[in-house]
Amino acid sequence: MLYLSGADTRQVALAERLIKQKGDRLKVVLVDGSPAALMRKWERPVYFDQAGAGVRRFRIDTVPALITQAKPTDRFLTIEELKP
Repeated sequence: MLYLSGADTRQVALAERLIKQKGDRLKVVLVDGSPAALMRKWERPVYFDQAGAGVRRFRIDTVPALITQAKPTDRFLTIEELKP
């Protein structure tokens, strides 16, 4: 899962690179910007973090942030701040 600002062109470019690498496994979540515009551009679902619920839950201070899980059976997530 990738949390990013849809209003920052550098973060959007980073998301495009990660989408090419990870394909449908990557879920994109915006903290601001227009998910509809990116959905049309990328032809894939783009989610919006309503009221900052995900950011609070995962304690994300800075975006872009990539949340991964090594194996589906793992109980822990890795949250990594990325440079756009």
